[in-house]
Amino acid sequence: MNSRDTNNLPLAQPLTPREQEILNCIGDGLTNRQMAEHLTIAAGTVKWYVRQVYNKLGVSSRAEAATRARGLGLLPAGDQEGAVRHNLLAAATPFVGREAELDALAELIADPQVRIITLTGPGGIGKTRLALETAGRQIHPQTLFPDGIFFVSLAPIESAEEILTALAATLDFHFHGPGNETKQLYNDLRNKHMLLVMDNFEHILDGRSLLAQINEQAAGITLLVTSRERLQMHGEQRFPLGGLRTAQSGPS
Repeated sequence: MNSRDTNNLPLAQPLTPREQEILNCIGDGLTNRQMAEHLTIAAGTVKWYVRQVYNKLGVSSRAEAATRARGLGLLPAGDQEGAVRHNLLAAATPFVGREAELDALAELIADPQVRIITLTGPGGIGKTRLALETAGRQIHPQTLFPDGIFFVSLAPIESAEEILTALAATLDFHFHGPGNETKQLYNDLRNKHMLLVMDNFEHILDGRSLLAQINEQAAGITLLVTSRERLQMHGEQRFPLGGLRTAQSGPS
């Protein structure tokens, strides 16, 4: 049975009216905090209901919940979500925990004054996984990034000079003629609204100048960077990541 057939299977348990409200908010791209304000309930209650919705739908993320719900007719059908270009792969395992961090990152991404977010922490703590989940939750009909959401893996490159090539390859951007390639890419990004996840930046900190130029010349580009070290750039919003905390709460 393929995933499309699975998406259309009926639920073993129907959603309650409150769970449907939560699902509608997920479909609208609201963060947990925004849901709490919209529905006038506690943030912990929102988290509990989101888990209930996930369990009933048999999913582990907001993007999966929206897709499954549309297949069941629980959310309006439409091709807007599919129209958002991205290169994010489905996670091999469910994302567990860090809802507080996800909400905080969503708030930062929604702030037009914040355009460089550096997710910092030691190796192995989960920076890349959190960045991918954060980016994936931006794929919805009301996305701030209609021109795309892209993950740029920098681990394989050996020098800052290679960042431009890696970024262009990810965006499927082709340089033309003998002109300045860096300027060509900046011109292409200038009027676009994109989220770029720049992963593993710590070994090519000399490439900060490229990020600074993107930030200066392309106001619609938000950069979510993972690094063991802060970038020390003007306008950088550092987001230090600590150890994973797990907590369970019920509805209040």
